[in-house]
Amino acid sequence: WFDKKFHKRRVKGRAVDRTILLAPSPEFVSTLPFGRIPDRRDFIRLMGRDNERICAWNKAANMCRVLGDEFMDAAENGSIRDKVRKIK
Repeated sequence: WFDKKFHKRRVKGRAVDRTILLAPSPEFVSTLPFGRIPDRRDFIRLMGRDNERICAWNKAANMCRVLGDEFMDAAENGSIRDKVRKIK
């Protein structure tokens, strides 16, 4: 994901046919601080408000840990089969 701007590192063709992409739902993202996934632009958006940025990032990280735990539970108990869908 972080290399998406580098054309040489993009995968072509069928190499991604067996790829599993994990992504949070829009509903989950809307519950994060500022209603979006934190990114580097927050350093500009929240310039001079470091405590607010750090608190928001920590809250988002903690919320994502819970999401990760739910994923691991689903993978371990087999219910993940009911949660995946094919991207067309």
